[in-house]
Amino acid sequence: MAPAILALYTMQPDFDMNEVDIVACRYTFSYLHAFASRTTATFRLDVELIGKTLFIIRRTDSPTEPLPIVEGYGHAFRERSTTWEDDVKESISHQRLVKYSFGSLNCLVRFGSAGYLPKMMVPELEPSLKREHGTSELHDDITVEHRGRRIPQTAIFDLTTHSAPKDSRERNTRVEPGLSRLWITQTPNHIVGFHQEGCFDDVRIKYVSGRVKKWENRNAKKLSRLHATLSHLIRLAKGSDTRKLSVHRESSGNLEIWRHTDETWSALPDYLKERWMPKGGKISFHIKSESPSRDGSCPPVEDLPRRPGPSGFLIF
Repeated sequence: MAPAILALYTMQPDFDMNEVDIVACRYTFSYLHAFASRTTATFRLDVELIGKTLFIIRRTDSPTEPLPIVEGYGHAFRERSTTWEDDVKESISHQRLVKYSFGSLNCLVRFGSAGYLPKMMVPELEPSLKREHGTSELHDDITVEHRGRRIPQTAIFDLTTHSAPKDSRERNTRVEPGLSRLWITQTPNHIVGFHQEGCFDDVRIKYVSGRVKKWENRNAKKLSRLHATLSHLIRLAKGSDTRKLSVHRESSGNLEIWRHTDETWSALPDYLKERWMPKGGKISFHIKSESPSRDGSCPPVEDLPRRPGPSGFLIF
């Protein structure tokens, strides 16, 4: 998460961290959404409260751990159908930060974007979206380079591929499974490629803001449970002496929240952590949601599983 926060401060030096309640990535948000939706998902998350902001980090065995092998044509299709602009051709991925309000919580979410639609670059915005170039800057062990240009969120698209269904009418519904992902990243455009044994014969550009809004309305109860889960994590982290939590879930089980005892781990390096903390004054918390319900959507502290754990860990 450090490169993302450093990029944020580079692009917006006056960014007000006091306006942010949650910092997460698409994957951690998706995991907690799966729990709130009562769908199967196994995950481990590290959580830290820095100032008034809860940072949620996906735990992996190593920062270079490869993703599971996924069969399909999606990656090859994206590489063949999109191009890198000249000054960013050495890039591995395009990561973005999007900030939005989710009920009473202000969220900052990092996600990888598939690309942008040039025709969605509004001409009158071009002066403020001019190319930025400059010398490289070294921050601790992270090098910051000014390349590329700013792209508005309205031009960003997600991309998925599907094998062509026999009934062509089914192609209009294939975007539905990805609407939760588009909601989390607030991505307004979706490109869908249909193929027959790897040969793409139908590529569609969909403007899905309206469908994402309808999905939000249909899933209001699940999103309410997600909001309650995030608020519950903030309360628990605030009450922890380390301000750190370890969050586990196996398959369709309960959400296990443990006290994090690894003093060496932090969501941010010290120099960014100090910058994120408010300068002087008291930290003010505003969580308007009610306590999580007892129906399994977000177990209260006393209802979480209690079992002997590894030395030094406590189950809340």
